[in-house]
Amino acid sequence: MKLRKMLLLLLSLSILTVVCILPAFAATANISNLKREQTANFEPIVYDEITNPESKPYGSWQAGNNAKVYLSDLPFTGTAAGGNTPFKDAPYKGETGAGVAISQVHKFAKGFGTHPVTDYSPSEPGYSQITVDIQKYTDPNGQYKFNHFYAAAGLTNRNSAGVWFMVYGDYGDGKGFVQLACSNKSVVYNYGEFNVDITGVHTISLIVVADSSYSSSACAWGECSIFTKDPNAVKPDYREVDATIIEPPVKQPVETEEKNTDPTPEPTQEGCSSTLSAGLGALLVVLSGAVPMIGKRKETER
Repeated sequence: MKLRKMLLLLLSLSILTVVCILPAFAATANISNLKREQTANFEPIVYDEITNPESKPYGSWQAGNNAKVYLSDLPFTGTAAGGNTPFKDAPYKGETGAGVAISQVHKFAKGFGTHPVTDYSPSEPGYSQITVDIQKYTDPNGQYKFNHFYAAAGLTNRNSAGVWFMVYGDYGDGKGFVQLACSNKSVVYNYGEFNVDITGVHTISLIVVADSSYSSSACAWGECSIFTKDPNAVKPDYREVDATIIEPPVKQPVETEEKNTDPTPEPTQEGCSSTLSAGLGALLVVLSGAVPMIGKRKETER
């Protein structure tokens, strides 16, 4: 009887291993060929004197007024350098609740602090990984129906080495994780934002790969959140209040005056007055000479 129970127990464990453990291992193993090439759903934050003078991240504005869930508030698994688990709402090796920072400037209350495990090599990439089950929130027939993932990603310190940030998703179709997004090479003062479609994704995995040396590559995922994208959401406007775009002056066509070929000068107001005075004077002279002539004429008639 005891032998039968033991056999049944072994059989149950074998089934559990095949059904649960092996598929998870296979899915993780599929993240070995890491494609380091920037995708369109990652946007670097670029300094612009007019539109974004402080190079601030735009955040999860695409959620609009819709509810958001932060990945750091959900159960997660992961790896980081030094045998550590990625740090929840804290910098790498920091205290939980301290928040995370990018380039020591832009701070986020929610997110993860992490660090690549080893130097990069194609055979052993040694990446940091944060994996979260989000099927409850992305189920199209469920309560939430989330379809969008947002995160700001960058190095924590300004003297860090370069890394690549990647987002992978497992759709639960047995094919394992597939790459959904990839950053550019993140170096000093260089960071950006992910806005990724996660429709139908069961499990999301955030990867950080060292470009070459993993030394001094502490980094952060800021405001990692999932939500339903609001098509009517308005992107923040970071332009300064007194900042105006100065348009270059429009050159008006120059009107050229036509040269007068007539030698007679154009009359002026002063000239007209002088001419009028001279004419009246001449008229008076004529009239004064005519009056004696009229008198003599009358005397002759007598």
